[in-house]
Amino acid sequence: MAQAERPRFPGPFLFQQKEGHVEPTKRARKIAETYKTTTGEDLIVIDASTFQTQLGSLSTTMINLLEREAAKVKPHPYLNDDLAMMLRQMRTTCDLLFYLNADEKIDGDPSYRQGYGFVFLPLIRSMIDGLYNITALLDDSLRAKQFRSIGYRNILDGLEEDKNRYGTDRRWINYCDQKIRALSIEWRQCGFTEDEIRQAKPWPTLGAYLRNKPTNTPHKLFLSQLTYGFWREYSALSHVTFEGLKAIFPFIGKDRIPREARDRIEDEGHRVLTMHIARASGILLCTLTELQVHYMFPESNIPNRLHIIWDALNQLPEVRELYETRYKSLMLRNRILSGPEIPAEFRRYFKQ
Repeated sequence: MAQAERPRFPGPFLFQQKEGHVEPTKRARKIAETYKTTTGEDLIVIDASTFQTQLGSLSTTMINLLEREAAKVKPHPYLNDDLAMMLRQMRTTCDLLFYLNADEKIDGDPSYRQGYGFVFLPLIRSMIDGLYNITALLDDSLRAKQFRSIGYRNILDGLEEDKNRYGTDRRWINYCDQKIRALSIEWRQCGFTEDEIRQAKPWPTLGAYLRNKPTNTPHKLFLSQLTYGFWREYSALSHVTFEGLKAIFPFIGKDRIPREARDRIEDEGHRVLTMHIARASGILLCTLTELQVHYMFPESNIPNRLHIIWDALNQLPEVRELYETRYKSLMLRNRILSGPEIPAEFRRYFKQ
């Protein structure tokens, strides 16, 4: 596989978020002009209406298919529901990031503060974990038992620890006993015994999974990309490390910035936030593509919709790198095609 072009950081990217607008917003034009004056380079302006609504709509479609149709393709007592719930969390996270940084919010809400968008960024790390969990389960469906059983065990352990700690309070004991009884009914309905729950093995974190041997499987090599360089920044932010704080300090500590530099920092903040939004959108798009490759749902024109969003987001080098190193060949091998690439026998699935 050819080595993908390494993206620059921070990339010069900005997009406006009003649907139906072909021209950049006033803010986008102002920031682009400032960037041009400062760096001598043109700022690429990506119109969010080319992917934002489409990404949300496709996410909803995929969630519905997982919850209603997936069992016909890949029968399993609970895997499809777990995948759908993880996708719901990722889609809602992306929606919130768009909401916090929409032009209408920035211009029309007097309580808006740019720093809110930056302290939200650790949730992009949660989206990366969601992509890892989903692809790990798709890579080997036998892991679904471990994923759910260790979840039940962690809940059970927490309730029993609370019960022991506050054992002198009858109200607390009754509360814990009630929760444990309800939990045991739920795991029995899923086919687990109490012994299986108590002996469940921990679900590996992304870092632990990548360190386990063998380390050179295609799945691990792909996921390792999300632990390098700028992607690692999200882990630093989520753990409140020095390097994470350093990255967002200018945008959450503007009272420490000289007054004459604050307008420039404000413009830079808008540009950087849109870059993070595009990355989060890329992670969600990767997840949707992985699910379609696994299930190959024939409904809802999914292949064409995936290609439309990839075409829009591939203007961002970070997303294009993921596409070139994995998803371009993955979709081609699995006949997730669009437009003139579609063989005649597949065209019935791509009605406009």
